[in-house]
Amino acid sequence: MSKKAIGWSVIFMLTAVIVGTGAFLAVVMNDQKQEEADIKAVSTEGVHAKQVSYGVVQHYLDLAPGASQDEVIEAMHRMTHQKVKANAVRGAIPMTVTAIDELYRVIQMNDYERKDDLLEIAGRWKRNDFSHIVKDHNYLWEYQGKGDGKAYGALSKAEEKAFVEVNFGEHSERLLKGM
Repeated sequence: MSKKAIGWSVIFMLTAVIVGTGAFLAVVMNDQKQEEADIKAVSTEGVHAKQVSYGVVQHYLDLAPGASQDEVIEAMHRMTHQKVKANAVRGAIPMTVTAIDELYRVIQMNDYERKDDLLEIAGRWKRNDFSHIVKDHNYLWEYQGKGDGKAYGALSKAEEKAFVEVNFGEHSERLLKGM
């Protein structure tokens, strides 16, 4: 191969490496910006609350009677976000009496590998006992193998109210009546 051909080959490869690196960095930075947009701190009445991406906020529990264990655990995990502090909060479902009752019925009707644990957690919630909510969240989170997002504390009543107002918007007044 001639020196001229080798020179052009080197220039071509260097250009490809530079363009590839630039594209990679653009994707990584865009993902980071999207995550920051999805999870941002919002203040309501002086209390900070995490806002989750609207695309994964549900305003009610929507589980089919034959829902899979993974679907139940995902729903329960999203419900805990109303009550826990975590660095990453992706998704939310209101923790209402109706949702908890529906969740409990679905768990009872199915034969899940973790049925006993799920019934224990949902049973506490039915009794309005959220004293283990951080442990509950982390149990569900660990089962799912989620990345960053381990709960490190429970929200105060004021923080929970702010979370509900920020994430459930027009539905918040109805939801807050049940708190």
